[in-house]
Amino acid sequence: MSDRIERTPIRFGTDGWRAVIARDFTFTNLERVAQAYADYTLQQRTDSATTDKPRGRQLVIVGYDRRFLSEKFAQRAAEVLAGNNLEVVLFDTDVPTPVVSWAVRQCAAVGGVMITASHNPPEFNGFKIKAAWGGSAPQETTRAVESLVDQNAPQRGEVADGNVKLLEDAVISYKEQIANFIDLERLRRSSGLVIIDPMHGAGGRWVESFLQGGNLKAETIRAERDPLFGGVNPEPIDQNLE
Repeated sequence: MSDRIERTPIRFGTDGWRAVIARDFTFTNLERVAQAYADYTLQQRTDSATTDKPRGRQLVIVGYDRRFLSEKFAQRAAEVLAGNNLEVVLFDTDVPTPVVSWAVRQCAAVGGVMITASHNPPEFNGFKIKAAWGGSAPQETTRAVESLVDQNAPQRGEVADGNVKLLEDAVISYKEQIANFIDLERLRRSSGLVIIDPMHGAGGRWVESFLQGGNLKAETIRAERDPLFGGVNPEPIDQNLE
């Protein structure tokens, strides 16, 4: 028998790399992807030094959802990025993906990483890359990251925790931005009851917090963390909301 260990191929889909936890989505494979993303980010910095593009701050925002081990996977990804001398800010609680996108923009980061598998079944987790403008990384970026997998062995470093204020400010500005699009005061003056169903996802407590402080009553169901999502896929379609 050969002693050679066959490495799992890493392929990004429409929005990130997703795989089954403990089968292909392992800490080892996560480190490979995080290292490739770090290599890509550092490569972009090197390229900018020879062009007219501004070099900017080498800051990466890392967030995670409520899936199984998401906080541990996020911590490991952050350690790999920090081990490559990138400045890393890691959320200390689960957050919705748009919050990470907003934080990337507000903190003038070069990008972000979100540990989530979106609406995929509970056994999946994933690694999403956010571009500097907050949106999903384009295919040219993910293809470049794929090509860098295993180019360098993963490095790990300590993640500094001194940038909590940075994320707090980003969260405040995110809520203010939501208020710019929705007349929250008008909603709060309304009477009645609103039922919020986040399907055990990270967005539940956020929605209820937006509606508090007025006549409107808000009640959240399926609010607690459940990595099995109550036995259904966390996708808000009719069959999963019955």
